[in-house]
Amino acid sequence: MNWRRRLNLEPNTPAGAKRSFTAGHHGCVHARTRRPTACLPLLSLSVPGSAVYVTSVQLGVDWEEFVLANARLWSANLVTWIDGFAAAFDRPVNETTVEPEMLASYAWGRQVTGPQFVHALDVRNRVARSIGAYFSNRDLLLTPTLPELPVPIGAYTEGSEGADGRGWLAHLFHRSPFTAAFNVAGTPAMSVPLSTDPTTGLPIGIQVAAGYGREDTLFRLAGQLEKAAPWAQRTPAVWAGGDQVG
Repeated sequence: MNWRRRLNLEPNTPAGAKRSFTAGHHGCVHARTRRPTACLPLLSLSVPGSAVYVTSVQLGVDWEEFVLANARLWSANLVTWIDGFAAAFDRPVNETTVEPEMLASYAWGRQVTGPQFVHALDVRNRVARSIGAYFSNRDLLLTPTLPELPVPIGAYTEGSEGADGRGWLAHLFHRSPFTAAFNVAGTPAMSVPLSTDPTTGLPIGIQVAAGYGREDTLFRLAGQLEKAAPWAQRTPAVWAGGDQVG
């Protein structure tokens, strides 16, 4: 069967290790990054005989508006969660019971107004409609799971001292910009460890997203990818199932 296949990468993305896979439907595979990263050469895919197109996904809102809306929703919800646990266990909400970043987000969430919360929901609705429209004539969207190679434990909290809730959540989006849109839109997405950092042996994730209700497409692709590039036996020097774990 003569499927049409496309792999879309941002400009100036270097080519790297290549794998082939069979996609379903038209098999349109798209990749989007906000900036070139060190891991992109390891995430590159090629489909023999296919053209390569450059494209980007439009969220329907600008990036800062997207981050602010999610920061307001997350922090406001955090207030209800923390207050609920505090009441259930009769514990105070302060630095003795809550980690600094969460406490900052909690404090900022208390300042979110009702109109701001409703506007944030509207932003999410616009994102959901935009992503839904994107998949109306495409099967898959390919991105890195993270924009950088695996980092040491604690790297995400470095430099977060003194940050307010908005600053902390913006920091998280900067470190992980690719996954939130699909959580917001409600479209299915998966992350698979298709590559490995040769220095540390840690996995490098590739995220693949699909349109509403197309989990079947993702499961088929996941099976094909794991068959073509098995990862179950690839483990780093230190991992949960290793002998070094007591």
